[in-house]
Formats: sequence, structure tokens, C-alpha cells
Amino acid sequence: MQSARKTGPIFIYVDFVKQAVKIMNKNCFIDNMTVMKRHVFKLISAFLVLICAVAPVFSLSLEDAKALAVENSSTLKEKAFSYEKTMNELGVSIFVPSLSLNSTIGLVSVDKNTNLQDFVLKPSVSVNAGISWSLSSTDFYGKSKDRLSAENAALEYKSAVDGVKNSTEISYWNLVSLRYAVEKAQENLRTAESSLARTLELYEASRTSRLSYVQAQLSYSDSQLSLESAKSNYSLALAQFCQSLGIEEQEDMEFDGVPEIDRLEINSEKVALLKQMLMNSSSVTMAKNTERISQINATVNEMNSMVPVVSLSTKLNYSPSIVNETVTENYTGSASVSISVPLDSYIPGSKQNANVKNAEIDRQRAKLSYESTVKKLEDSVDDILTSVNALIANRGNLVSHLEYAQANLNLVSEAYENGYASFADYEKAQSSLSSAQSQIDSNRFSIITRICSLAGILDTDAASIIEILER
Repeated sequence: MQSARKTGPIFIYVDFVKQAVKIMNKNCFIDNMTVMKRHVFKLISAFLVLICAVAPVFSLSLEDAKALAVENSSTLKEKAFSYEKTMNELGVSIFVPSLSLNSTIGLVSVDKNTNLQDFVLKPSVSVNAGISWSLSSTDFYGKSKDRLSAENAALEYKSAVDGVKNSTEISYWNLVSLRYAVEKAQENLRTAESSLARTLELYEASRTSRLSYVQAQLSYSDSQLSLESAKSNYSLALAQFCQSLGIEEQEDMEFDGVPEIDRLEINSEKVALLKQMLMNSSSVTMAKNTERISQINATVNEMNSMVPVVSLSTKLNYSPSIVNETVTENYTGSASVSISVPLDSYIPGSKQNANVKNAEIDRQRAKLSYESTVKKLEDSVDDILTSVNALIANRGNLVSHLEYAQANLNLVSEAYENGYASFADYEKAQSSLSSAQSQIDSNRFSIITRICSLAGILDTDAASIIEILER
């Protein structure tokens, strides 16, 4: 494992150096910098580096970042509510009867005399309690899809959790890559600072031209601007990352070490293993369950259109009432069995006949949808592995290119010191080396990002995929 450099707040050093340069350049052109100023500049730099080294930095591992993202995700909280609601709906049993309770309080006449003076209203209280249920043959068959629907609901929530973890992992390594870019820009600035100081010495000793000195100043200025841009990108991404985790915004952060990818290899055996993992993933399982649910729905529609439906309905009521302190009890009950024979389904051109034909079409569509989903996922896996394989193959060329760039810089640097090369040649050689190093870093993080995407499809993490590809 290769860890990121652990320093203090990465921006303090550069900001103070810039202020020091401004103070020393005040009311004088940089050509007049004395040896004492350079020594003061170096002392300030060393002091600031020491401060940065001992300052505390917020540390966050990848697993902790995933846990925070899951805990504070508003999307997952909404998904949890939806999952709970779905499970409540699927938990309804067809054997649970319907219960009812009604009560009535009023006034009734107890005197049938037509004389209005003798007409008397007495209070009346009545209670009606009942229990009933209704069962159909299609209820039993259609209920079998509830288990699949419940499994899909659980897998959908799990998939949402895995999605949050996967996007967090991608953001985490993207943030590490931006941190590397900042450190590389800092290194380039230090190199430009040394080149400027050395060019000044050569210029004062009349061993190089004023053009070379101005070019060195320009190179130093460019390095400052590049660092500011890298800092800005890192700060923005870090702020967004902290916000996604629901934590306080940080100025800097320590990360896990970047995974080692130099031993990755892709072959047919590993591809087959990854494809097997795909078939066991949540996405494929949900697609298969959805196909089965569609098959059941089609069968139920076909039964309703062709097969006689037997229904059982029962009801029991108990109704006590009190009128003028006299209690009256009433019991009523009913039970019925009905058989519905759909004859229309056998008549061409009827609605029921069309439903029968459409049921078979729905089965074929469900099967086609499942096969299409699996094919798209397999294509995604193939595309990612092809991309990773190309990046791995290119990595060897980038390493060789870095070695050539380093050798070229050594030769040009020696020629520049002896006055046989211009500063433009020297700067070009430095730029080539820096570009070669950046290309290797970019290659590494591109591989990691693609592996993270593959892990998201296979319901695992990048470390597990790397372990498989290293075997």
C-alpha cells in the first residue's frame, strides 16, 4: 500500500511564502534580491514546513466515510420509509377477516297512540358487531408473488445502500487524486523556486542571459497559479465530500493509502469469476424476480379469463339493542359459494379472448426484459474490464517514459549549468518529467475509478475486485 504524504494544512505554507515574496519585492525589483534575502526566505520556508508538519489534520478512512455516508444519507432514509411501507402492504394476510363495530344512540317512539299528547320518545342504544371474509381461488395463486415482491423490496433497499457506498468510494479516491495534484503542484513550485534562485545566481555571475532569468520568473509565476488552481479544485471537492457525509467542512484531510495496482492482470478465468459474481448480484436477482412476478400476473390474468373462479364469502353479525330498559339481541349469519365461468374468453374478438392472448405476450416480454437486463450488465462489465486492461498495458509505457524524462532532465540540467543549454530547454525537460509523473498518477486513479464502478455493479468493493485481479 502506498500512503499519501501526511502533512499539516497544505495551503498555509504556500500562502506564507507568497506573502514573504511580496514583502521582499516591495519597492524593489526581484533582480535586486540579495543573498541575505534568499537566506531569510529559506528560513521562513523551513519554519513554515515545521509548523505544517506538527499541525493536526482530520483523518478519515474509506470505511468510516462509507459508514457516515450511509448514516446521513437523506435518500436512504426515504428508501427505508418506502421499504417499510412496502413490507406493511405485503404483510397483509388473505385469511385475516374484516371486523366491524357500529353503535347507535337515539330516540324512538314507544307509544303508537295517534294522540300527539300521548306521544313519548324513549332513548335507544344499539351495537352492531360483525366479522366477515371473502376468499377467491385467484387470491391463493396471486399471493405467491408477494414473497418475490418482498425480496425485491429488500434488494432494492440494499442496492440503494450499496450505491451510496460505491459513490462515496469513487468520491474518496477522486479526492485523493486531487490531493496528489496539490502535492505535485507544491513540488513543482519548490522546483521552480530553486530554479529561479539558481538562475539568479547564474545571471548575477553573467553565466546566463536576462531572458533565461525572466523565463525562470515566469515559470515560478506559472507554478504559483497552478498550485492555486489545484488548491481550489481540492477545496471545492473536499467541501462537497464533507457535505455528502454530513460532517463539518474540513480544510484538509488524511486518507487511506492508495491501493497498489502494479500486479493487476486480467485473464479469461478471472473474467468468468466476475461474470459469476454478476449473476448473483442484486441487479440480476431483482430482474429475475421481476420476470417471475410478471409471469404470475400473466397467469392470474389468464385464469380470470379462462378458468372458473370459486369464491367463498361468510359473514356473522351480532346486534344487541336497548329500548326503554328492554334488551333485544339479534344474530344474523350468512355463507355463500359462487362459481364464475368466463365463457367470453372462448369467443374470438371478445375482451376476455384478447386478455388470454395478451397473457402469453406478457410472459415473453418479461423474459425478454430479464435477458436484456443481464446482457446490458454483462456488456458493462466487459467494457470496464477492457478499459482497465488497456490502462494496465499503457502503464508499462508510462513508466518507461518517466525513466526517459528523468534521464533527459539530468542531461539538460548538466548542460544548462555549464551554459550549453537555455533555460527554455531546461524548463521543457522539467515539464516533460512532471507531465510523465502526472500521467502515471492519472493512470493509477483511472484504474481505481473503473474498478470502483465495476465493484458497484457486482455488489462488492474495489478492494475485493483488486484482490481477484491480483491472483
